[in-house]
This record gives sequence, structure tokens and C-alpha cells, in this order.
Amino acid sequence: MVRIWKVGVTLAALLLCISGCGLAEKALEALPEEVLNQIVDAAPHTPSYVEETAVRFLAAVEAQDTQAVKALFAPGVLVEDEDFDAVLAQLFAFYQGPTDECWSDNTPGISKHLHYGKTTRRSYSGWIPVVSQGVNYYCYVAVTEIDEDAPEKIGINMLAFVTEKARCAPEFERPEEDGLWFYADPPGDYQTCRINENAYIYTPVDRTVTKEEMAAFLEGDASWDAFTARFGEPNVTDDPNRVDWNVYYYALPEEDGEPRWARLMVEDGAITSVTLEGRSYHSEGVLWKPAS
Repeated sequence: MVRIWKVGVTLAALLLCISGCGLAEKALEALPEEVLNQIVDAAPHTPSYVEETAVRFLAAVEAQDTQAVKALFAPGVLVEDEDFDAVLAQLFAFYQGPTDECWSDNTPGISKHLHYGKTTRRSYSGWIPVVSQGVNYYCYVAVTEIDEDAPEKIGINMLAFVTEKARCAPEFERPEEDGLWFYADPPGDYQTCRINENAYIYTPVDRTVTKEEMAAFLEGDASWDAFTARFGEPNVTDDPNRVDWNVYYYALPEEDGEPRWARLMVEDGAITSVTLEGRSYHSEGVLWKPAS
């Protein structure tokens, strides 16, 4: 890890030097994905505008401070959302905190408008994973930072606070309308888990499989049928409706007290890559790939 960190720092300094002459992008493209991810992970975490907004919102909810919550929302939203107070009361009753984690390594979406080179409108949106007392939640934030034409839209435009089970429900769709939204656990007997920064339906399987066992087996046979015959069905299927290709996850032993997952890419009945995943948005390395 120290070696990778030093490489990352050295490369980062080099890229700063060459960025002005247009070589930085080509240099990054030439690096393996696992090296890029380790370089990113070595850098200090810089909260995005979306993350900072989510942190302030949850602090106000924990404090049961109605005015502090409303101060974060765009004035126009507070006028138009007739259910705001009722939803906020439900959220106050549901979420007591404390907020142990509220961060994302993912880059939020950005929308902006330029007028003669000047930014006249800029907004951000994205999901932020939240952890409180070991329980996973997810907070979607759409927030406007600048809007010279419609200042009443500055602030949070839409925020959805969602339990993990609600986000995994087949009928769940992220709301499109502005306002405050809260989704508690829906009915249904299913388990969930967090991989990277996403929520999935989790199927428990009575087994223990290590990354070393997987890699050794795949050196001899990388067919999906042979793999499932040896290790059993996956704990997580990325999209049950896909046919020609899919992504599957197998639970691995924890490392440093944190869950680890093997992510298998399967195309046309063959496993094409296996990576190590945790709670971060970025992969933690390649476990296996076919010999070139």
C-alpha cells in the first residue's frame, strides 16, 4: 500500500506538470484500472457539494430542527410542496441518528448554464450512502448552487431519504418531482446489502469461499456453469432480467472488519473478469482475468 501511495503521489505531481500541454488524459488512459483506483483512494477525500448538503440536512434532522431543514431548501420548493411538513414529521419520527457515515466517492451529476463565459446556473445531483448505528440508508440530493434567473430555486430542489430495503424494492423509482420524500421499509421478506455505494437484494448462502480459491479454480475453467457447480449460486445478481451478460457478487471473508465481495462479469456463459469490491465506489483490485 505504501508503494502504491508513493506511486500515486509521484504520478499526481507529474500530471499536474503536464496537464497544461494536454498529456495528462493520455497518461491516465494508459494506466490499469486497479492502479487508477488505488491512486484515487490514496488522495484525501474531498466532499462534493451534494455530500456537504446531505450532511447539513441530516444534522438538522437529528436535531429535530424544522427551521434548519427548511433553510436548506429552495424557497420555491417550500411554496410548492404541500406535503413538506407532513413528510418532515415522518422523517423526524423515523431517523434519530447519529449519522456515522455520510460520504460518497462517486462524482455527482452537474448541470450548468453559461452566458458569455459566465456561469448563470449550476446544480448538482446524486446519491449519498448513509450509515447510522450499523444500518444503511441512502439520500438522493438535487441542489442548485447558482441561478441568476430564478433565485427562488437556489437550495435543495429535491431530497429523497430512503431505507435500503425501500431502494431495493422492485417497484421503487426515484422521484422526479421537487420536494422532500421519505421511503420507509416496504412489505416483503427479503434481505439487502451494500456493495460499493449501491443497494442490492441479498440471498444468503451457507458457504465460505475465499478469493484465492476462486482465482485458482478459474485458472482451470472459467465457464459460468462450472463455477456455479463448484461454488453455488451468487449472493447478488446485478440485474435479474439481463440475458446475454450480467454481473454477479459472491460474499468473501471480511477484511479489516469490512465486508468484501467478488464481482464477476459474465458474458455469453463465460467469466471474463473478477474484481474485489468493498464499500467504496472504486474497485479494490483485480482478483482474476483471463491470460492475454
